[in-house]
Amino acid sequence: MLKKKSAIYLIIITLMVLLVLTSCDARKGTLNANLQPYITITNYFGVESDTLITESLLFQQTIQWSGTDEDGVVDGYAFRVLNEDGEAIATPGHDVITEDGWIKFYTPNADTSIPLNQSAQTTIWVDQSYATINFPAADANGDSANVVSLFDVKCIDDRGSESDIARKYFQAHSYTPWLYIDSSKGSINGETISTAIIFQFTMKDNDPFVGEDAYYYEYKLERKNLDGSIITEIEGGYPDEWISTYGLPDITLPLHSALNGNALIPNIIVDDVPQDSTFVRARAIDTALIHSDEKEISFIVKEGFYPGSVIYYGEGNSNANGIYSLGTHHFATYLDDGISDILPSVQTSDGAHHATAFWYNQNENDEAKYNAIGSNDFKTYMRWGYYGEFEDDNPQERREDNTLDEISGQPYFCEIVGYDLRLDGEPYYYPPIPAEGIHLQVDDDGTEWLRVSVNDPISQATTVTLTSFGGSLDNLYGEHNFEVRSIDLQGAVDLTPHVFTYTIVPPILKEEKSGILIIDDEGDTGQAPGGLVDTLYTYIISDYATEHGSLNRGVLNEFIVSEVMDGLHYGKSIISPSDLQQYKAIIYHSDNPTAEFNFWKEFESLKIYLLQGGNLILSGGGTLKIVHKKCADNAFNILDDYFGIPINNEDAIDRVSTSYTDNAFFIKAVALGNFNDIDLLLPSFNTSITHPVVPGLSANGLGPVAYFNNHNAEVIFSYGSKDVGEDPPSIPGSWHIVPTQEEYDLYNGLPIALKYETDNNSCYIFGFPLAYMDREQLKPMMTQILNDLP
Repeated sequence: MLKKKSAIYLIIITLMVLLVLTSCDARKGTLNANLQPYITITNYFGVESDTLITESLLFQQTIQWSGTDEDGVVDGYAFRVLNEDGEAIATPGHDVITEDGWIKFYTPNADTSIPLNQSAQTTIWVDQSYATINFPAADANGDSANVVSLFDVKCIDDRGSESDIARKYFQAHSYTPWLYIDSSKGSINGETISTAIIFQFTMKDNDPFVGEDAYYYEYKLERKNLDGSIITEIEGGYPDEWISTYGLPDITLPLHSALNGNALIPNIIVDDVPQDSTFVRARAIDTALIHSDEKEISFIVKEGFYPGSVIYYGEGNSNANGIYSLGTHHFATYLDDGISDILPSVQTSDGAHHATAFWYNQNENDEAKYNAIGSNDFKTYMRWGYYGEFEDDNPQERREDNTLDEISGQPYFCEIVGYDLRLDGEPYYYPPIPAEGIHLQVDDDGTEWLRVSVNDPISQATTVTLTSFGGSLDNLYGEHNFEVRSIDLQGAVDLTPHVFTYTIVPPILKEEKSGILIIDDEGDTGQAPGGLVDTLYTYIISDYATEHGSLNRGVLNEFIVSEVMDGLHYGKSIISPSDLQQYKAIIYHSDNPTAEFNFWKEFESLKIYLLQGGNLILSGGGTLKIVHKKCADNAFNILDDYFGIPINNEDAIDRVSTSYTDNAFFIKAVALGNFNDIDLLLPSFNTSITHPVVPGLSANGLGPVAYFNNHNAEVIFSYGSKDVGEDPPSIPGSWHIVPTQEEYDLYNGLPIALKYETDNNSCYIFGFPLAYMDREQLKPMMTQILNDLP
């Protein structure tokens, strides 16, 4: 027991010694008082007393300080601004304060979506050692003045002790700003506007710390009679009060609209003559709290404006097209120089496939239709807007951003806030924004729309896909109507929605194709009489098909130009692939051998046809050389890929002559392989060939024949020349109709017709115009070609 008491006594003595030693330690402990931290303002400007003020400073100053704590660390700083009377004041940028004027901040991890002045997660302590202060430089009336303010700062240490306050006096000055009043749609002074408007205030200031950034704006609305007297609120005018933009999301853009509960009051108009007008007076308050001089503008407020809607498919002007589609059977493999839009594309084994415009054609009922060949990956990149958005409602032109009344075309300075959308009589289906709640608009007659705002991802564009049609190809194929109507800030909707009608047809694949399409691209001239040429082609295919399709490109082009639709594919392709795809083979002829023709322009359409497994027979003449050059210039690889003729060799195709009377040596196509020889038709319908040069003497030969110098194809016919001789001395000097030995050796036997096979196609090209040849000899050749098609 004694030993136990001794042990306890020893422990007590030890604790007492430790306690004494601790109380003698200079460090903090339970018996040591915490030393107060210390702070000082380190800037050289600013003074310690108002009596020491000798000059004024620009109103915005960055003030720095330094805090220390001898027995710990400084944990934070707080600061405030007082007026000359010592009263706490808020300043621009630091306008949420405590009762004592200390500036509030969010605490770490606070919910900053809650406004600072409403948040419970605030503190006056921050770890920064500086602050940029906008000292007031205005008197009580808002006029520029030299104003004295006090800046206080204090710090707190890690034990909660606060320093004494460090203080400096600042005398601030600045300049008077000035103000401009417009609207978000431009100047409205003296204009007629709708009942909804977004004013746009702009401030200018010579103070470099102010620039164009106002603290806020104040404005007042007034209706005035023609004699200048104000119409009071009781009489139908506005309240006599200044409206502040302080606290708005954008202080420069105050909004008035029925949608916001503060629509403008319409002025009285009798027989189109206003009986009163509306004025807005405004002033800017800058961050030095100086008021600008008041500025005033006037305008007429009128009801009855409605927005117009535009789906940018180039209605009546194909150069204004802004809608494109892309799919397995609808694409372009090149980007035309006329394209200003950035087009979607996909990479395929054939290279890049770019979205392209719909084609425009006449159907069997002579109705014009936009059309495309569909597929399960078919997409339409739809785009729309409002009257006045672009110059001439053309998205390829300058953006004007006017809002025009649908009926009068008059600008009414109202913002477009959204659009209503429908596809095939139903609200447009867009899964991220289902047509429900605020996104479902139901008209009085029960018509339903998907409503989107200008802030939604499909505000002015969407991609219409198979999903838009319920995932069903049966729904995809057929005629469709996409409807759009715009909604303005008044809440007014377009009374006549814009409708884009287009047709998507199913693809016809290789094994489903049948029949022959004959495309005429030479016009009706003495060098290729239309009726005679048409009859010839009908005859030479008659052993294979008694019926065939016909397409006259010249006639089609006249129709397309009359409809102003020639710009859809940049003045090139006008033949819709949907008009080609059903046929097993196309015979494309331009049998005026000296005239340029448009085969190269149809690359985009023919490329789709050939990729589907179609077959192509091309009959031309000497101008095939020009076709080759055009293909090369535009990087159209149809001759390379489907006829075995490289486009990167400018001499791959050449010609014997450019006229009927020079080098008129050709009299026969000499067959190679299983074909028969084919003679030039003599006498010819072309009088340049059979008309006597001199009495009793005619050319009796064809000059403008193309031949193939470089190719990877099978030669099926070669050049058959007249025998060597001399021109009669009596013929005109510009004529040359009998070859010399050198010319005979040069031309006779040259390749003038080729056959080229791919894994999916058989294509033939003739450098001599078939219409100029003996029809009875042509017929078995054409029958054999058609029977041999895969």
